[in-house]
Amino acid sequence: MLRYCWCLVLLLVYCLSNGSAIAPGLKLRLSQYALNNATESLINRFHERVRNLSTDGSQRVIEAGGVINAFFKWSNLQLHEFVPMNLSAVPENGSQTLRVSTSGGKLRVSVDFQYDLIVVPIPIILSGIGSVQLSSRNLSVNFGLKIGASSSGSPQPYLTDCSATIDLDYEIAHDWKSRLALNSIRFFYGGLDNFIRMKVCDGLSNEAKSLANGDIKLRYKHGHFVFDYGLVAPMETRTGELVLYMRGLVSWESEDDYKQVPPEMRLIKSQKMGTVMITNYVLNSFAFSAQTHRQMENFVISPYSSFLSEKDKQYFNMTCPSTVCAGEFIPDLSEHYRYQYMSFRVSALDPPYTTFSSGNSILYLFLTLFFDVQDSHSGEYIAKSVIVVNLQLTCDVKLSLSTSKSPQELIFSDPVINPPNITVVSKKYSDISDSEVTSVLQLGSAVGSVFLAKLLEENSIPLPLSPLQLVNSNLTVDDNVITVDTDFKLDFRFMTGNIL
Repeated sequence: MLRYCWCLVLLLVYCLSNGSAIAPGLKLRLSQYALNNATESLINRFHERVRNLSTDGSQRVIEAGGVINAFFKWSNLQLHEFVPMNLSAVPENGSQTLRVSTSGGKLRVSVDFQYDLIVVPIPIILSGIGSVQLSSRNLSVNFGLKIGASSSGSPQPYLTDCSATIDLDYEIAHDWKSRLALNSIRFFYGGLDNFIRMKVCDGLSNEAKSLANGDIKLRYKHGHFVFDYGLVAPMETRTGELVLYMRGLVSWESEDDYKQVPPEMRLIKSQKMGTVMITNYVLNSFAFSAQTHRQMENFVISPYSSFLSEKDKQYFNMTCPSTVCAGEFIPDLSEHYRYQYMSFRVSALDPPYTTFSSGNSILYLFLTLFFDVQDSHSGEYIAKSVIVVNLQLTCDVKLSLSTSKSPQELIFSDPVINPPNITVVSKKYSDISDSEVTSVLQLGSAVGSVFLAKLLEENSIPLPLSPLQLVNSNLTVDDNVITVDTDFKLDFRFMTGNIL
């Protein structure tokens, strides 16, 4: 029963976190419908586990009032009857509390045990074996759960109150010493039912304290990048829903050097289980960390690039056989390097950033482009930086969700590059005109789109939703916020994320 209730607590803590006055980069709303669905899934999972219940033979120690200590080792636990109890989790409006309760249910088990009774201070030691059959007609637990956070965003769950009721019948077999062993609990705790009531609430409270002291970091690691999804405010409860506020900062090895403030997020009305809101703060902190730690330097685009098709590779020829190529648009450079290949090195001059507005996702890039020349047979560089230009360009980017694996991800794809602003920084040959440079860049926009698509595909954004799987999702974009209106499926295969 303890694990039954606590599983819901762990589910919430695993998905969420909270803390200080830092503005959130993400927001998650879970409706009562979502909580009902989660508790139903937990009941089914618990039901399956109980039906396969067995003992591990581990020792349980019960200190009975300081007079009799009873040491038990359980074995041969058998389940004779089980009817799942009802489990509910209801947000209490304005109190930052989730009210968790169980009721009903039926359980009948039998178990063998070995025992050692030590009566102090004489001492008298009695040992033996016995068995007991337990029948529970009702096990009800009611507790309030709040989830706070440390300054680092680690979840800090605690119980505001707890009560438990149990109707328990038990029948003890074998000798008088066995009865004495179990009746020692009855004498000092008012019966096994009262003992279990005490242990349920004590256990829940201790588990909460243990989790709070564990300093759990809700972060995803991707190479050197750390996606920090710690909560930045206490869990907020309203009638029929709870709301969680997550930081959403992407940093390099947990450095906290991105100083921008996330935009405001306004929750929409929804008939679905929940809403996930992701600001451009998440994407922009990712890009900032990548650029400032030199992860966006010297990307090479050449006819030897594996991501290019054979058709794309022909554009790099400095001498055109029968098709369109770079040499046709920049003939003055072609005269110096006939029958060779042009290639490019790309570096970010400043951190890229993304804006969302009215259904559009726009990526802003500030690049330095180096024109190089490679041998058409060996691929060795013949000349580097024969032309250097700075580019300011924008791309329209498609956003979508990948929900088939854990972690689920926000995907960027199908970039469409708009005409760039071009500044020629240097030219090795003075006879090359700026108009020639502009022309060859226009030719290369198709190749650039292929390269950018590959780069975006390799840098998707993991979402902090385990073990909730998104289903029937609608993604909209507006005011620098991505809103995903969605249903959820509780899938415990999604519990395995790369969490620090």
